[in-house]
Amino acid sequence: MPSLDVTIKISKGKELDAMTQGVLHGVRVFAKNIVRHTMRVFRRKETLRDAFKNMRHDSHKLKNLYRHSYDQGHYEAAKKLAKKGRSAYNDGNFESAADYFHQAIETDIRYAYAYTYLGHTYYKLNRLDDALHYWRQATEVDPNSEAAEKARRKIAMAEEQKKSVYDWMRDVQGD
Repeated sequence: MPSLDVTIKISKGKELDAMTQGVLHGVRVFAKNIVRHTMRVFRRKETLRDAFKNMRHDSHKLKNLYRHSYDQGHYEAAKKLAKKGRSAYNDGNFESAADYFHQAIETDIRYAYAYTYLGHTYYKLNRLDDALHYWRQATEVDPNSEAAEKARRKIAMAEEQKKSVYDWMRDVQGD
């Protein structure tokens, strides 16, 4: 079986904590398992369906390892910042709200609600492209979350609005 060398470059002088080392080990094992299942399929020792089932199981294990290694404090801090942002948003102070949501994202890049709320804020500021960007980010960060579902609905609504504007512009130019 061919070997797979997974190399991850770290800045010189940086030491990895035990949690990060554990996650990196999990990534290496996952990558090797993908190669192993692929080779088994080519050798007809495993069906494609079974290989995908096993790889899916492996990906869930890796995802859980990553989630458990994450510092819960970052999530809580991001949640507090997002709460301040929602308060500013509800008061109509959209610039301040955007600042809080950006801080929440910097604190926890996986907090999908911060992206969703930031998208809402940019929408209120008439910055549709920025709103769409952050709503899409929410769907990428945590695709199965409630925040991602809200973002998908907003994306659909905004894309429909864009289409209506383009159609209107075409009609006006045609007259």
